[in-house]
Amino acid sequence: MIRQHLSYILLLILCPYLLLHPTIGQAEAIIIEHDNSIPERITDFKTCALTSLQRTPQLQRSKMEIEIRHLDEDDSRWSFAPDLTFSSYYYFSENETTLSFQAANYRPWEPYYTLQARRLITRIVMLKHLQATAQSLHKLADIFLQLLVTVQNEEHYKQIVDLAKKQTRYASQLKERGTTTALKLEFEEQKLALHTAEYEGNNIKQEALLNTLCITMDLPDPKIFSLNNSQTLKQIIGSSDISKLQKLFKTEDSINLQIIRIKENLQKKKITLAYSKFLPDFSLGFRSPDVLNVSVDSDKEYFFYTGMSLTLWDGKRRSRDITRQKMLLRQMHFENREIENNNSLEWLQATQQYAFAKSDYTVAQSTEKLNRIRMKKLKFDYANGTIKLPALLNYQIALHRDELHTIQKDFAFNTAKLKLRHLSGQLLKDTFNISLAETPYE
Repeated sequence: MIRQHLSYILLLILCPYLLLHPTIGQAEAIIIEHDNSIPERITDFKTCALTSLQRTPQLQRSKMEIEIRHLDEDDSRWSFAPDLTFSSYYYFSENETTLSFQAANYRPWEPYYTLQARRLITRIVMLKHLQATAQSLHKLADIFLQLLVTVQNEEHYKQIVDLAKKQTRYASQLKERGTTTALKLEFEEQKLALHTAEYEGNNIKQEALLNTLCITMDLPDPKIFSLNNSQTLKQIIGSSDISKLQKLFKTEDSINLQIIRIKENLQKKKITLAYSKFLPDFSLGFRSPDVLNVSVDSDKEYFFYTGMSLTLWDGKRRSRDITRQKMLLRQMHFENREIENNNSLEWLQATQQYAFAKSDYTVAQSTEKLNRIRMKKLKFDYANGTIKLPALLNYQIALHRDELHTIQKDFAFNTAKLKLRHLSGQLLKDTFNISLAETPYE
């Protein structure tokens, strides 16, 4: 009777524990804060980058993945204590209840290695988040460079349209005097339509880029952008020359290379766990006597027990698993070398592209300067009556075309330098003060 009363008391104690276990709904209780604040004005690249970091869905998703991996670590920490199973049976014929607490298949070394492995997995996820941030930053900077090009182009296209209107008016006046044909006037009108379409196309592209930024950053209205062009460009391309970027670039700082090295460490732990499968499983428990077992001393209220089990034959699956894990580790060594070679090749191609773009930009600048000097001579000739107005207007339009060409070459040059800043990690460091060489998780 005392045992029966004690059983009821234990049941009353355990029921609230089972119903109010703190792990129930724990995932739902975690709230990842999302900054919904929007700046009144975005005037430069750094402000835009910080806003993007807080609002871009892709980066928010990868941040939540880090929190999920921290939960996995907590699972491993709690695994140091074995899972405890409670069982209870009530026998109507005997009016007796049996209670049992059991921890079976306990392998005390597994939680240690599992926790280490999951900490490494969390570190990988954090590196991937850093990688996603760097790629998002590079993409954002490229869009800004394109946007700045459309802003620079706008004035030149407007000047070209104004000059084309002068040509059309001049041709119309000549036709009225009977000194030119209708075909010539129609030709000038078509040129004006072409230049107007180019001007409108540039404005459409500018609007499309602003809308792209809004959609990417989850912003409501493109009017939020009021850019300081010179400051924005300086923040994107920086002030470091190619020699300094060359010193900053280190293959071992590559995020992909850091990830594969962590995976190698993780794989070594998997090999250790594969060997541990040859060790026995342990169990322990605490229970009341079985009332149906007549051989049990009825005066003994409860008893403890421990045990172990060892797999003797499994068709050599454990041995093959060890071989498999070692082969995967060797495979990662080759992947490590492949990533190193790809990083070096990517940097080499980026530096070559930078050199080509710089050369093209220098040639474009020189050509534009020569045409400006020639323009001064043509204005002098026009003032002296040596050439007529159409020739002067045509050359002015050609000069604006040269300037548009120079802007495109400048854009290619800035894009090449941006690529180097991205690969060296300097863009990430200048914007968020984060270095690729710093370990993001210990």
